[in-house]
Amino acid sequence: MRIMFMKVVYSLLSFLLAGMALGSALTGYHILNFQKIEGVKTLTIPWYVLLALAVLLLIQVAQLFSMLKAVKREFMQLDPDQ
Repeated sequence: MRIMFMKVVYSLLSFLLAGMALGSALTGYHILNFQKIEGVKTLTIPWYVLLALAVLLLIQVAQLFSMLKAVKREFMQLDPDQ
């Protein structure tokens, strides 16, 4: 159970970091192309890295739901009413 908890925590941490990188890159793109503000320092990431981050986020979501389902199953086994 403790290992499952640590896997969920690490999954959420990597989801946070990948989401922050993807969000800051998309924000910089929006500022430069749609708001037309000059002189703002933005994070510039190539398109293939953005694609890899998006795929990583989708994999993390699927893995997180899978782990949470396994934790629920383990809790249900400990329930005396079941």
